[in-house]
Amino acid sequence: MAAACTRAGVPGKGIVRVVEHYLDGELRGKPSHGVAKFAFESQFFSQRMGPPRVKHERGAMAVVDGRREVGPLSADFAARLAARKAPRLGVGSAAAGARFIWPVLCLISRPAMKSSSATAERAAGLAPVETVPTHDDFQLRNLRWDEKAEDLYAIDFERSEPGPAVRDFVRLSDAWHGRPDLFQALLDGYGRRFTRVEEAQFTVLSVLDAVSGIAYGIDHGDPELVERGLRTLTRLRTEQRP
Repeated sequence: MAAACTRAGVPGKGIVRVVEHYLDGELRGKPSHGVAKFAFESQFFSQRMGPPRVKHERGAMAVVDGRREVGPLSADFAARLAARKAPRLGVGSAAAGARFIWPVLCLISRPAMKSSSATAERAAGLAPVETVPTHDDFQLRNLRWDEKAEDLYAIDFERSEPGPAVRDFVRLSDAWHGRPDLFQALLDGYGRRFTRVEEAQFTVLSVLDAVSGIAYGIDHGDPELVERGLRTLTRLRTEQRP
């Protein structure tokens, strides 16, 4: 990988970042974002036109010309630009286009980040809850419905590990937002309501998952994760949860 980057003229620090990016995808068990993706994308590295540049900028918003830079480096440039805007304006956004028309969108809300940090810090003081086997990536895109058999089943168990039962509700919460009837139906199927301790755990886990999703989505070009994370932080702040 490093040799291919060197031949394409990627700068030294950039080489380290690019290699880490694709190896991280491979080690996470996501070959579509790992070595195979590098093998495909590296054939375009020679088309690099230099570092990304800001094409348009106004207030908290910016449009970046990726100049055919390697994807992770374009994303990093846009993320740093948004991060510089956030402390001054409260929010920062930057969209970058590289080799293809795949936008990288970064939104960093200063109030949301402060709220997230405060909530995470409170996690250490929460009472422990029972540990059970969890899927740890239980979300709509990992659920499949067999209409013929009328069976619902889950896929992608590579992140499964012991944890609090409420963990597997975190990534479903976006589906029932604004629909108390759906939430009640879920609880009816679950057999009980969350305890007060589980409610507190659920809030903390939601914040941590949102921040993690935003970071991962920006790094791996997954706008769905970024948008869901932002919606979660906004919803929790609106509900005035810790």
